[in-house]
Amino acid sequence: MNDWGQGYVTDVDYTHGFYRDLAPGFLRLLCRLQGVAEPPGPLTYLELGCGQGFALNALAAANPDDRFVGVDFMPSQIVGARRLAERAELDNVTFLERSFDELVDRDDLPACDIIVLHGVYSWVGPAQREAIRKIILRHLKAGGLVYLSYNCMVGWAQFLPFQRLLRDLAVSRGGVEAATETFGRIRELAATNIGYFADNAAIKALLTDLEKRDARYLAHEYLNGNWEPLYFHDVDRELRSCRLSFIGSASPADNVPKFAAAPEAAALQQSERDPALRELVKDIALGRRFRKDVYQRGPVRLDAGERGEALADTVFALTKPRGSIPLKAPVPLGTLELRRPVYAAIFDALDLGPRTLGAIAGGPDGLHEVVTVLMQTGAIHPCVAPGVAGGAAARLNRAITETSEDRQRFGFVASPVIGTAIPVPAAMRSVLSICLSTPDLEDLEIAEQVKAAANREPVPDSENELSAADIGQQRRSWRQLGIIS
Repeated sequence: MNDWGQGYVTDVDYTHGFYRDLAPGFLRLLCRLQGVAEPPGPLTYLELGCGQGFALNALAAANPDDRFVGVDFMPSQIVGARRLAERAELDNVTFLERSFDELVDRDDLPACDIIVLHGVYSWVGPAQREAIRKIILRHLKAGGLVYLSYNCMVGWAQFLPFQRLLRDLAVSRGGVEAATETFGRIRELAATNIGYFADNAAIKALLTDLEKRDARYLAHEYLNGNWEPLYFHDVDRELRSCRLSFIGSASPADNVPKFAAAPEAAALQQSERDPALRELVKDIALGRRFRKDVYQRGPVRLDAGERGEALADTVFALTKPRGSIPLKAPVPLGTLELRRPVYAAIFDALDLGPRTLGAIAGGPDGLHEVVTVLMQTGAIHPCVAPGVAGGAAARLNRAITETSEDRQRFGFVASPVIGTAIPVPAAMRSVLSICLSTPDLEDLEIAEQVKAAANREPVPDSENELSAADIGQQRRSWRQLGIIS
């Protein structure tokens, strides 16, 4: 790790990830669900700790009327982010190479409607967190939103020895380049099933999950010198000093007690007068390790009628083909089976194209729970624009699907209809590249091209199994989302 990193991993770049919670349209819908007025557009959006900048480029491409600024102190990541923006000819995104300390007193940052930080707050030390709060205090508009995700207690308590061992072993072996080797050493130690690892199902499950992760993820998630899981009520107290109010979790079901807590825990939560302590009780009851919180400066509360009308007027679209959507949704308490006929009816209606849901859901009164559950599936998303393909999103999508390496690196494409990026199944990435370059081909012709390409370069085995019908369903979905014409 370099001295200028102040304990943060700087020897290796982060991954090219995308997180739907960061999309402006998603955050504005969350305001409606939580009954507060959302910031009006066009928006100015700032990401602190933007990493490789892929997510911000995707959002800029999908929301061409909004302005985006990304800040990161790792030069190599900013260079890569700028290059991708140039390749896609994006004129509404700017990337700054700055530390949070350097950013505090700058006058060239705009007033912002949305400021987001993914994971960063628990990866940096107290001084950097103070700088972040100063930036928010100075640059967030009244009515603006802050999205803050971070490692939290108490779920991390049982994993703290693992993180410390991983970090110290990696440092002793030469730094972040040794992360994979070090992880393998811990796996060997865990296999002995003694001491800390004896009958510890949670740590074994974590190790199994981390085996699938990129080494860059391991380095940035676990090897930072200031890595520290935080308690919600401590974070909340710090953010209230920025004149911010907690409005809810970015996981919609987490804001509905019957989906987020067993009855006995829910009763205990509701009996606690302090909202911050209610969240702490929830974190303890769920053993939560990661929070995704949304704050607002000066929230204006909507009455029940205004909230119902705002939800009823929201246009939604499917994010994936209807046939690939299971009737179940992950919620904090487990998996919710979608047995009510209204859920299948909504999926069927949206399969015909974007539309509002009020009439199908039986009016505004039942819409809040229905939208909450459907958003948990990841299969629907609010729309931000009519379904017209082309423009900035098309340029970005062509840039990130040109080569096999690009398709493996990114794995998401921008949709101008819903103002966000959606994952592209590995089996469909070559299909998308063909659709963007030669849109007039028939489904069967595309299937034949994909099979022929398998003889020239390695592709996922599943690409060889694609039928023309599979490709047709996926293309129909992409057209509705404005991804292809």
